Amino acid sequence: MSGDQDHIMLTYVYLGDRFTVASNLFAAQQDYDKRNPVFGKTRSDDTLGLGIVVIDKRIFNSKQWFGQASLVWYDQDSNIDFYDASTAIISLGAQYRF
Repeated sequence: MSGDQDHIMLTYVYLGDRFTVASNLFAAQQDYDKRNPVFGKTRSDDTLGLGIVVIDKRIFNSKQWFGQASLVWYDQDSNIDFYDASTAIISLGAQYRF
């Protein structure tokens, strides 16, 4: 499982009166040191990811309610197909502040 990884992440945050937006863009490349004994190859992965969260601080025109929406996408491409992975998540939520 040992290896070398190079990665970069770009983050953007907007803090507005009503809305807050936070986003991350991630890219990575990882090369492993040893040959996989099952697949007979030395593993190499390329990964991309994106995450965005939007918070509405006055949902329902109320200062007590916060709304939140988020999107996460992640894709890992490996030279060994067994390790390929892809994920997409969408979530919506509301919070009440006492």
